[in-house]
Amino acid sequence: MSLILEVIGYKGVVGNATYQWLNSMKSDEVELLGRDIDDPLLTAAKLKGNHIMSYVCVPEKAVTAVVGELNYADLIIIRSTVPPGTCSKLMEETGKHICHMPEFLVAATAVVDEFNQDYLILGACCEEHTKALEGMYSPYMPLIVTDTYTSEILKLAKNSYLACLISFWNEIEQIARAAGTTGHRVGKLATLDNRVSKYGANYHHKYGGACLPKDIEQLAIYANGQGINTPLLNAIAEVNECQES
Repeated sequence: MSLILEVIGYKGVVGNATYQWLNSMKSDEVELLGRDIDDPLLTAAKLKGNHIMSYVCVPEKAVTAVVGELNYADLIIIRSTVPPGTCSKLMEETGKHICHMPEFLVAATAVVDEFNQDYLILGACCEEHTKALEGMYSPYMPLIVTDTYTSEILKLAKNSYLACLISFWNEIEQIARAAGTTGHRVGKLATLDNRVSKYGANYHHKYGGACLPKDIEQLAIYANGQGINTPLLNAIAEVNECQES
């Protein structure tokens, strides 16, 4: 029996980075395949006698449909950003083993980032598959294992934190200008203190892109659905909307 690694959405930012990294580490006993959402599923001949590990790297809205087609996969690894509880729900619905491996990549440098991560987060489904993934990844980078709820919230929380820093320094920039100085000067001095993150201190532009706006919104939506008010998350987005692009 050989191992087939399948990357679904391999032409996208996350899918391409995942594909390139897996391609660099695969051996003669491992076959790597890439396909997009609309490409044909693996054939019966390809599946016969092989162990299939499918990486789902598709837009959030397509995750449920894609996972629903993977009845042949022995393990499904979702790299897409998903609302908390998604993996647990899909495991119950499909009866499949599903892990969550969130990505923290910058779109412009995604492949480089994938090869230079300090660690990987694994929202695990079971001990057996955790050991298998640790065997694959540990020789290259540390694999920190947690549950899927934690990994799902972690992705949203981390991007919301980064958005918070940008909005904070954007507001400081406005205050600094009114005082006759600049946020850049204030930020440069503030970040000499190692307690103060440099992220966003010299940015002074509206945050955008594919991740920060939707992730902070997704975290607020989930929290509100649990009856939790999110004045800070709401303020981060509000400050951002007041900035120049």
